[in-house]
Amino acid sequence: MRSNACWFRRRRRGPAAAGTTFVALWSLLISASLAAGQDAPPPTACRVLADVLARARESGAVRRVEGLHPFTLVRRFQNDDGTPRGTAAFLMTYDVAVVDTAITVGVRVWDPGHPGPSVEISYVVSTRDGRLVRLTSDAGNQGTTARIEDGTLVIEKAGEEPVRQPWRDEIVPKVVLAFIGPMLHDQGLPTALDYRDLNPFGQVPKQEARLRLLRDDERPGALLAFGSFEGRSKPTTVVEVDEQQRVVSIVTESSLSPDGKHVTHLAESRRLSPEAFEKLRTSGESLDIR
Repeated sequence: MRSNACWFRRRRRGPAAAGTTFVALWSLLISASLAAGQDAPPPTACRVLADVLARARESGAVRRVEGLHPFTLVRRFQNDDGTPRGTAAFLMTYDVAVVDTAITVGVRVWDPGHPGPSVEISYVVSTRDGRLVRLTSDAGNQGTTARIEDGTLVIEKAGEEPVRQPWRDEIVPKVVLAFIGPMLHDQGLPTALDYRDLNPFGQVPKQEARLRLLRDDERPGALLAFGSFEGRSKPTTVVEVDEQQRVVSIVTESSLSPDGKHVTHLAESRRLSPEAFEKLRTSGESLDIR
């Protein structure tokens, strides 16, 4: 400390020079220390998705997600008091294609025995930056499209004026993230990732959601499961993965009673073999609902 004091005394040019120089150097040291210890902002959901896809393509793991994934879809309805109100059963497919610049996730819902789907949804997302390229959907009997235009998310519905809102890189469609992410969990997907959905109806919720790896006590009987937490202490959607890193079930609590005590709409999807799917699609047989 004495030698430092001498250094300042030899070089000061006025009464306050030593103090001014010391404060300036001390401020620089503090700033450098803070900068070195400061955590970098976490990557956005878009960036995470793009990085996971890049690693999966390098490792070959992307083959897990490509192609047609057939499921049953059973919708269970209850009244607000928890009494059963009915069920409806469908077939559903996720069709995933990955090219150089984009990943496409197409969802189709089929009435058993009918040759064509009753609902078609398609998301196209850039593999370069994870941003939406295009959404097309006929869910809810109303055609919906969405795209990014000059940094703005443009949502269009048949018969309505376009809705425009600033694009944010935390927007990743839940249909894409919650289906693709768990199958590529070992390709750099964080154990918890905050995101904001863009649903098939062209809606962006005000509240962020979190896709999180579930603990062992949260996934009884499941080898591996992720939950999408959307403003509640328990997950709205649970996605289970098997030993082959394939999604085998998707369960979503679509709506609750006003008091939050009862699930009034539960959607359960279970993986089918391609042979079973094709038989059910063409034979007109009723699905076995249990």
